[in-house]
Amino acid sequence: MQEELMALASKIGFKSLLETRDFVSIKSSMCYFYYLCELQKWLREKHRIHITIISCMITSNEIKYYIFKGKLKWNWNELFNSYEEALETGLFQTLKLI
Repeated sequence: MQEELMALASKIGFKSLLETRDFVSIKSSMCYFYYLCELQKWLREKHRIHITIISCMITSNEIKYYIFKGKLKWNWNELFNSYEEALETGLFQTLKLI
Protein backbone atom coordinates (compact mmCIF):
# COMPACT_ATOMS: atom_id res chain seq x y z
CA MET A 1 0.00 0.00 0.00
CA GLN A 2 2.97 2.33 0.55
CA GLU A 3 3.54 2.99 -3.16
CA GLU A 4 -0.19 3.53 -3.82
CA LEU A 5 -0.53 5.90 -0.88
CA MET A 6 2.47 7.99 -1.89
CA ALA A 7 1.33 8.16 -5.53
CA LEU A 8 -2.20 9.20 -4.56
CA ALA A 9 -0.94 11.81 -2.08
CA SER A 10 1.36 13.27 -4.72
CA LYS A 11 -1.47 13.34 -7.27
CA ILE A 12 -3.65 15.32 -4.84
CA GLY A 13 -0.86 17.86 -4.25
CA PHE A 14 0.95 16.71 -1.11
CA LYS A 15 4.71 17.19 -1.09
CA SER A 16 6.64 15.90 1.87
CA LEU A 17 9.53 17.82 3.39
CA LEU A 18 11.44 14.54 3.09
CA GLU A 19 11.27 14.84 -0.69
CA THR A 20 13.05 18.18 -0.56
CA ARG A 21 16.03 16.80 1.36
CA ASP A 22 18.70 14.21 0.61
CA PHE A 23 17.24 11.35 2.62
CA VAL A 24 18.38 7.87 1.71
CA SER A 25 14.84 6.66 1.17
CA ILE A 26 11.38 7.65 2.27
CA LYS A 27 10.63 3.96 2.16
CA SER A 28 12.75 3.23 5.23
CA SER A 29 10.44 2.61 8.18
CA MET A 30 11.28 5.72 10.23
CA CYS A 31 11.16 8.06 7.24
CA TYR A 32 7.90 6.50 6.08
CA PHE A 33 6.30 6.95 9.51
CA TYR A 34 7.38 10.61 9.45
CA TYR A 35 5.85 10.86 5.96
CA LEU A 36 2.54 9.47 7.31
CA CYS A 37 2.51 11.97 10.18
CA GLU A 38 3.32 14.82 7.84
CA LEU A 39 0.52 13.75 5.46
CA GLN A 40 -1.91 13.51 8.39
CA LYS A 41 -1.02 17.09 9.41
CA TRP A 42 -1.35 18.34 5.82
CA LEU A 43 -4.84 16.81 5.50
CA ARG A 44 -5.84 18.42 8.79
CA GLU A 45 -4.51 21.88 7.87
CA LYS A 46 -5.31 22.03 4.14
CA HIS A 47 -8.52 20.00 3.91
CA ARG A 48 -9.75 20.17 7.54
CA ILE A 49 -9.94 16.38 7.66
CA HIS A 50 -8.98 14.72 10.92
CA ILE A 51 -7.84 11.11 11.16
CA THR A 52 -8.00 9.65 14.63
CA ILE A 53 -6.47 6.33 15.64
CA ILE A 54 -8.13 4.58 18.58
CA SER A 55 -6.88 1.59 20.50
CA CYS A 56 -9.45 -0.96 21.66
CA MET A 57 -7.19 -2.36 24.36
CA ILE A 58 -9.99 -2.83 26.86
CA THR A 59 -11.45 -5.70 24.87
CA SER A 60 -8.50 -6.63 22.64
CA ASN A 61 -5.23 -5.36 21.22
CA GLU A 62 -6.90 -4.16 18.06
CA ILE A 63 -6.73 -0.64 16.70
CA LYS A 64 -9.08 1.25 14.37
CA TYR A 65 -9.29 4.64 12.73
CA TYR A 66 -11.95 7.28 12.22
CA ILE A 67 -12.04 10.06 9.64
CA PHE A 68 -13.77 13.33 10.56
CA LYS A 69 -14.64 16.33 8.41
CA GLY A 70 -16.93 18.76 10.15
CA LYS A 71 -19.89 16.75 11.41
CA LEU A 72 -19.24 13.87 9.03
CA LYS A 73 -17.55 10.70 10.26
CA TRP A 74 -16.27 7.67 8.34
CA ASN A 75 -15.06 4.30 9.55
CA TRP A 76 -14.74 1.07 7.61
CA ASN A 77 -14.89 -1.14 10.73
CA GLU A 78 -11.48 -2.58 9.97
CA LEU A 79 -9.29 -3.62 12.89
CA PHE A 80 -5.50 -3.46 12.83
CA ASN A 81 -2.68 -4.86 14.91
CA SER A 82 -0.58 -1.69 14.90
CA TYR A 83 -1.00 2.07 15.04
CA GLU A 84 1.03 2.44 11.84
CA GLU A 85 -1.20 0.06 9.86
CA ALA A 86 -4.34 1.88 11.01
CA LEU A 87 -2.83 5.28 10.21
CA GLU A 88 -1.67 4.19 6.76
CA THR A 89 -5.08 2.75 5.86
CA GLY A 90 -6.93 5.74 7.30
CA LEU A 91 -4.79 8.12 5.26
CA PHE A 92 -5.28 6.07 2.11
CA GLN A 93 -9.07 5.99 2.56
CA THR A 94 -9.06 9.75 3.23
CA LEU A 95 -7.13 10.49 0.05
CA LYS A 96 -9.67 8.44 -1.91
CA LEU A 97 -12.46 10.66 -0.50
CA ILE A 98 -10.84 13.87 -1.78
